[in-house]
Amino acid sequence: MPHLETPPRKVPFSALINALLGGFMNQFGWAFFSFSLIFVWIFALDVIVSDIQFSGPLLTGQAIIETVQATSSTENKSRVYAYNFHFQHEGKAYQARAFKTGQTEPLGTQVPIEFKAENPNIARISQSGFRASTFGHGVLFVLLFPIAGLLLIVQGLFMGLKIWKLLVQGQLLQVPLSEKQDTGTAVKINGNTYPVYKLVFEYTVQGQKYQTVLKTHEVERLLDEPEETLLYLPENPRVAFPVDAIPGHFSINEGVFVCQNPARSPLLLLLPLFSGLFISLMVLSRI
Repeated sequence: MPHLETPPRKVPFSALINALLGGFMNQFGWAFFSFSLIFVWIFALDVIVSDIQFSGPLLTGQAIIETVQATSSTENKSRVYAYNFHFQHEGKAYQARAFKTGQTEPLGTQVPIEFKAENPNIARISQSGFRASTFGHGVLFVLLFPIAGLLLIVQGLFMGLKIWKLLVQGQLLQVPLSEKQDTGTAVKINGNTYPVYKLVFEYTVQGQKYQTVLKTHEVERLLDEPEETLLYLPENPRVAFPVDAIPGHFSINEGVFVCQNPARSPLLLLLPLFSGLFISLMVLSRI
């Protein structure tokens, strides 16, 4: 297992982007997170905003139902109705809207309400069955999807930071493949199914044996040569990663890691930027 000479190494910005965002898990996490924000916008955002608006002390009063309208939304196969009501507070008239699923209440019905003292326009019917948002709290389960996406993103970022540190500080080492196992799982990309394999690389540093394990569907990249170039941290040889498995397809030229597809780096920023823009739009739409 020959150690390769490792001169002072320069790592371009494209390498950082590919390391942090280029992994399959990271990209899938960002795609899943971005897509799930649509459902948060449609179903859960009003519930979250309503809970925030009606937090803290509330005043109580009585209101009169003015109009009732059937919305286009349903909950448990029952139509959701919008109730416009009006009331007075300190000699001023106010209007607000509440929602209820199922049977409608007659016009002119007097109902109990709660409202913010500093802004009586924020009001809701406090009678059982009514709420301030189109859907009830049951729709908050959609938050599980962006949370799952964030967990994948965080896991991918930790892996990206590990790869980035290896690119900057890692020692190069040539090692053969020790073991290849079919995991029984597969990934589907662009309509094609690829089996996922577990690859084990064993190596020796200062007389101590180590191994690094990689699960990947891109086996050909790592088995195209008798020995694979491995990066490991001299201060902690257990931290290692095959160069050919680093997102972005890197080669080393005179001590510089060169990304073979530099145009890919800006594209990797699209999903994070889209997610940030979408979240900003959701916040601004409720201000």
